[in-house]
Amino acid sequence: MKTKLAIDGAGRMVLPKAVRSQFKLRSGSELELEIGHDSITLYPVDVGEHLKMEKGLYVHEGEPADLLLDAVSMDREERSRAVWGHTS
Repeated sequence: MKTKLAIDGAGRMVLPKAVRSQFKLRSGSELELEIGHDSITLYPVDVGEHLKMEKGLYVHEGEPADLLLDAVSMDREERSRAVWGHTS
């Protein structure tokens, strides 16, 4: 993908949504800046899963890891056993 970006008076630019989605970038994401002889390259610093606090609850952002899916499944089974006495 090749596109032109404009820099505003404060030195900011906006990355296209497709780029932010592809690299799972959001507000607060960090990028590493590398300066070459005649180039500027940006690299995402951290693109892993993240939890954020939203209205008093933790909300997972990013793609769920297998461990997260396993934990949710185990929790559901435990609640089902506690309520119904068996698993579904």
